[in-house]
Amino acid sequence: MVNSSTVQLLLSALSPTLNYEVGQIAKLPFCQLPDLAESIITQIISVSAKDWNSFETSWDFQRFTLLDPNQGAQVRDLLEEAVSHLREYWDRVSEEQRQREIRNNEMVADAYGVRDDVPCDVLLERVSLKRNVAFAYPKDTPEVRNEKFAQDVVKELISYAVGCMFGRYSLDKPGLILASQGETLDDYHAQIPNPSFEPDADNVIPVTETDCFEDDIVTRFRRFLTVAFGKENLAANIAYIEQVLGKSIRKYFVNDFYNDHVRMYSNRPIYWQYSSQTNNKGSFKALVYLHRYTPKTTNVVLNYLRDYANKIADIADSLERSDRTADKKQAAKLRKAILECKDYEDQTLYPLATRNLEIDLDDGVLVNYLRMGKALRAIPAIERKRKEVSTWTWPVHPLGKE
Repeated sequence: MVNSSTVQLLLSALSPTLNYEVGQIAKLPFCQLPDLAESIITQIISVSAKDWNSFETSWDFQRFTLLDPNQGAQVRDLLEEAVSHLREYWDRVSEEQRQREIRNNEMVADAYGVRDDVPCDVLLERVSLKRNVAFAYPKDTPEVRNEKFAQDVVKELISYAVGCMFGRYSLDKPGLILASQGETLDDYHAQIPNPSFEPDADNVIPVTETDCFEDDIVTRFRRFLTVAFGKENLAANIAYIEQVLGKSIRKYFVNDFYNDHVRMYSNRPIYWQYSSQTNNKGSFKALVYLHRYTPKTTNVVLNYLRDYANKIADIADSLERSDRTADKKQAAKLRKAILECKDYEDQTLYPLATRNLEIDLDDGVLVNYLRMGKALRAIPAIERKRKEVSTWTWPVHPLGKE
């Protein structure tokens, strides 16, 4: 009742400043609504909860909505078709929700006898479902809304895939799988003995511009798509994702994924990115899952770093023997990257790895992220907090030394 156009009009009269508190609500004249109102209001709340819980940042998130056959993907759908089905589903749900809100306005207006004096219609842009394209992108044309919806869903799919890579989620079971400090793959397999998509064994996934590893993030993502949407659709699905993103999947992972992840989790990421530069320009990057972090994790990253430096050194040797100018420029770029990796190892990663640093999730992301010092990619919102560290009970060394 309170979320109706009639009550909003009454409240605006009682409190022109829009500062609604208990006193203003208590002054509203009580009016009995028909029994149908309770059913409609229950449906409105249920749909809103379903919308909210379809995003992985919800505590009640169960499964990525695109993989729900009732909403998105059918058996062996192309990804483009699944996204289209998902948009059509939520377009329909959003319109149904709009009609419920209109009916709610009408019943309240009828109860107060002001049906002819209060507007009861509801614009689709005002139906506050996050998957309602009209609400999410109100200033855009229908065509642009659909494009942005597709882009956001594809990015959500990538994020969910990374979650499956680390064992946070699974294609075989809804809800969180590994989400407590100290849990291992043994805990994962206790819940899912024969997973269709196996999580990463060492909790370190390289993210590099140069394709050097058999288990890097692009390879794992392609494997995820194969399991989720079928091998026969892999090429078409990769093409669709790159068309929606406007770049190759590798470039997205190297340049954009971590920014999107940090934004999704409001500057408190659950996947941490080791980087040979604190900005987004590092040649070497690797993701780890915070909840599977152990004191040995940095040592594992260090081994990947050394392996990467050796691999690109071999590539540089080969390119330098070429007569092509482009090859020689690429070789010079790789030589520069090798020096960057060596400096990262000597000044940051090796000293941190020798400490076997422990973290406590109860301290929160901010405290633990700062403890890792320059080993991790800098996050501006967290870096601003670094200036306040001197007021805390423990000092932070540039390498995270307490």
